Amino acid sequence: MQVKFRGETVGNFIIDIYVEEKVLIEIRVASSLKKEFYAQTISYLKATGIEVRVLVNFGTSRIEYRRFDNKFIESKSILSTLIE
Repeated sequence: MQVKFRGETVGNFIIDIYVEEKVLIEIRVASSLKKEFYAQTISYLKATGIEVRVLVNFGTSRIEYRRFDNKFIESKSILSTLIE
């Protein structure tokens, strides 16, 4: 996915699963969901304008997951300008 800022492409994110242009699902295999993953999630949400991101970890005996809602979206119309 290309990420744009003020109309300029500033980088690319590799997405594990993208659902209906609203939800990013990131799959991890780690001993636990770490603070670094949360920080990355917040950065992705800010940069893309996507509404929800879910981290899923298969690296433990039980599946862990955490949902993040994008609190940085000012309005629904911003999505169409950020994701192209």
